[in-house]
Amino acid sequence: MSSQTQHPDEDESVVIFHAPDEITANLLVDVLAAEGITAMISSQQIPWYDGIMQVAKGYWGDIRVLRSQEDQARKIVQDFLSAEPEDDKS
Repeated sequence: MSSQTQHPDEDESVVIFHAPDEITANLLVDVLAAEGITAMISSQQIPWYDGIMQVAKGYWGDIRVLRSQEDQARKIVQDFLSAEPEDDKS
């Protein structure tokens, strides 16, 4: 038996966020891309069933990133979602 510790595959994608809708999913992928992180959207929807999985699962789809970028991506998403809108004083 080997005493080596198995490390998760750094190239494996992991879910970092359950997006409530497609607009939020696309927005977050763009935010992550602006920070140099490649993210993917994995929709949970089934064509022709008009949102049934969104009701069943409670969310529209997943945002996935590489495991090696997971911590950074989670922080970026958390910071973005908790940010307060700026007042436009123009």
